[in-house]
Amino acid sequence: MRQDMSDWLLSECYKHAEECRSRATAEQDGPLRNHFFDMERQWLKMAEDVKSARWLEKSAAAGKAPGSDECAQEPPPKPGQD
Repeated sequence: MRQDMSDWLLSECYKHAEECRSRATAEQDGPLRNHFFDMERQWLKMAEDVKSARWLEKSAAAGKAPGSDECAQEPPPKPGQD
């Protein structure tokens, strides 16, 4: 995945997550509020998946095979870290 594409995807995921959080906090109906919070979590999960894919691509480009000792020395970013 190209860097500019993954940057765009991350930006979109965080933007949609924020929109869902805003709608959830403004929502009075409990089930609908929970739905928006669930959607926020899904967008944040997708952002983490994009970051993990980026890390895997960098590892592969550097000649590090997933599961190798070299790869294990550089773990993927933790949730919330860029």
